[in-house]
Amino acid sequence: ISQSTVALRVASLATQLGLNNASVALYVDDKIKWQWSETLRMTGETPTEILTECANSSPNPARILYGQNEVIVASFAENPTFNTKILFLQLVNNSDGFKQLREETLRELENFIFDNDREFRMSLQGCFGVFKSKVKGLSLEEAIQLFNATYLKTSDRWGEFAWKRLSSEKGQKYIKLRLHLWVKK
Repeated sequence: ISQSTVALRVASLATQLGLNNASVALYVDDKIKWQWSETLRMTGETPTEILTECANSSPNPARILYGQNEVIVASFAENPTFNTKILFLQLVNNSDGFKQLREETLRELENFIFDNDREFRMSLQGCFGVFKSKVKGLSLEEAIQLFNATYLKTSDRWGEFAWKRLSSEKGQKYIKLRLHLWVKK
């Protein structure tokens, strides 16, 4: 299934999916070729401005203040072979539009924790894989305590630098976000 097909399908189901509105636009050589929406239309320089903001924010969605109480949240998928970009956007209220997605937070935390250390990244992913079966039935706090007791007792496993990063506030937030999906609610 192509990226444009998926984006168009989501936009067409916007209200059924709980979105206020959604729009899709196709760019070829960074020039808009078409846009589609049942609920939202871009005019003038808006499509170009949104694409520029998306490129600057990538891989995270762009968040652009619109009017007094709304935010445009937009992202794109690129096909370098055809030099095309498919843009998906929605207009949401301020309180929702500026909330960071879990995946964005994880990506930022991973950049801090791993600092391009592929070996540490792979080792920690393996630890999470093994640990997943141990958290069934535990609360989130119990799972975090068990993870820390199992893997962060000393710096011997990954070295001082990695241990300090995982033990830091950001490291603990990363562990919490990773374990959150596996524990009882």
